[in-house]
Amino acid sequence: VSTQSTGRMDFNFNLAILREFPSSFLNCEKQNEPKEAINLELATEQHNLYIKTIEKLVPKVIKLPAEEKYPDCLFVEDTVFIANTKAVLANLGASSRVGEEIKVKEALELIGFPNILRLSDKAKFDGGDILFTGKEIMIGISSRTNTSAVLELTELFPEYNVFSIPVLEGLHLKSVLSSLNENTLVVAQSEFGEHVKKEIIKKSKEQYNFVMVPDLPASNVLRIGTTILIQKGFPKSEKILQEKANSLHLSITALNMSEIIKGDGSLTCGSVLLTTH
Repeated sequence: VSTQSTGRMDFNFNLAILREFPSSFLNCEKQNEPKEAINLELATEQHNLYIKTIEKLVPKVIKLPAEEKYPDCLFVEDTVFIANTKAVLANLGASSRVGEEIKVKEALELIGFPNILRLSDKAKFDGGDILFTGKEIMIGISSRTNTSAVLELTELFPEYNVFSIPVLEGLHLKSVLSSLNENTLVVAQSEFGEHVKKEIIKKSKEQYNFVMVPDLPASNVLRIGTTILIQKGFPKSEKILQEKANSLHLSITALNMSEIIKGDGSLTCGSVLLTTH
């Protein structure tokens, strides 16, 4: 099993790990209480549509049941980082979330994933702080991810340039950064977004094209095959992303994730995507 083995990012994922929606979601970890309370019914509908969309795009989907004691458990991306034939289980940065990774580990064992690893106890990370471009691993230093994790992941992946970026705003690095392809990154047009762009230019060994979008939630996109999932409800950003997608011969599917956003969620955080061979 491998996410990519050619030195290039393979977006043709053929397996996804997802989780069903927990009815305890109102108790999820939030950086700030939303101005309008989360509508639980609408949040459930939005997550279920997200699952259905991924099921149309990915041939095999493992849908894990929700665990009500973990209100954040739908955010499976945070529980593991996968590159090549290594899956590194997260020591999650929020104590209330520790244990969410167990069911994901069981799913990886079920499909026969070859190398399931764990960092030392002091090394904390959330998968939402790690962007893998296929050539490089960018890690956000945040309230959830620390420098010990960066050092240990650097040792585990000597084949890649690994570097860190301080997260000055938002929950995770991927709150303002995501990838359209291995050379094109989407970044929020904000003070922190500009900081991230400068850090990448300074620390990267690759040349990236940057697509700047004016809306923070819109900077998190999810590429699967030739489809890009984007956030619905941000027309200026949608226009920019649509034009870029057209130039790359990619199609766009817009999903309304308004209630998931209120729980600091995004498009990438609801799935673990793999390419198995």
